Amino acid sequence: MVIRDHRGPLELDLRRLGCALGDVGRTMPLDEAARIVALLVRDPSTNVGAAANGWTHPASAAELILMDLYDGLMRAHFTNPQPYPRPWVTKGNQQRIGNGTTLSREEVRDLLARRRNGEG
Repeated sequence: MVIRDHRGPLELDLRRLGCALGDVGRTMPLDEAARIVALLVRDPSTNVGAAANGWTHPASAAELILMDLYDGLMRAHFTNPQPYPRPWVTKGNQQRIGNGTTLSREEVRDLLARRRNGEG
């Protein structure tokens, strides 16, 4: 599935590791390739990891921390600053989590309050 859906990013990451996709099954055993691909997919600093997560580009843990620090600094010194663009943001500065809901904010707050109180 990774090869079919993200072939280009996977080929680029494998080249950076000093091998090619064509080496799989020849000079690189299949089980080793599977382990490498599994690690690459979980690493957001790799091209295939970013692509598998729907990100626009890879970002290391240090980059993500710097983005948060930048946002904190801007909030401390400016009114209504725009957050630093994240790789996963595709529309404005909104991040959609999950499948969305038809509930209003008040309904969500009420639902969460009831769950905290053991009613839901």
